[in-house]
Amino acid sequence: MSLEATHIRFALAIKEDLRVLDLEKYVAGAIYPDTRYLTGVNRALTHDFGYFTGGKKLTDFEKGWLVHIVGDKVFYEVIDDKFSELVLSEGYQERWPIISAIKIIQDIADFLSFDFQSVSDYLDYYEIHFHEDERRVVEYNGIIRKMYEGKEKVIVEDALWMWKKLGMTSAELALLKKKLIELYEDEKLIADIGRNFEDGLKIYERKYRELMEGYK
Repeated sequence: MSLEATHIRFALAIKEDLRVLDLEKYVAGAIYPDTRYLTGVNRALTHDFGYFTGGKKLTDFEKGWLVHIVGDKVFYEVIDDKFSELVLSEGYQERWPIISAIKIIQDIADFLSFDFQSVSDYLDYYEIHFHEDERRVVEYNGIIRKMYEGKEKVIVEDALWMWKKLGMTSAELALLKKKLIELYEDEKLIADIGRNFEDGLKIYERKYRELMEGYK
């Protein structure tokens, strides 16, 4: 997944395309799909674009949920386009730490580019759509708030803390940290990752904006 600062920044950037009225429910919806890390709901359900087809009128929470799915598609494409030499030549075990590290670096940059604190209270809101354990959904939202709330910036250690709380093993965390250290040695690469959001918006405008406007 993209981390949640990226998802929330993306949701806020395109909210006018969906004529969002209730920003609290919309922002809460934008992080809802990743509650699966604690609830155990299959990703095929929480990230199913087909859930929103068929002319169904969406609530603002569902609009945020849909934007999350579109955001994942957009930023996966950004990584494939911009960093293929890093990720496509490796097997899965070597690839996932690279992709996860890129997402963390982007999230750190995205957090600095909007006012998370102005929407942090919105994460008190939640909904249940797959009969999941309500306590785990609340716990997930609390982890996200604790990662970002009251901070002027977030750092790598904040992201590693989050992943530990979401169940990443010590061995996986060590691999991820090692890859982050390697990437941070390349200043040009870090600057390029910092432009991922703007590059993603171009993909959104070209491939998804017209579709999203159909959900107004």
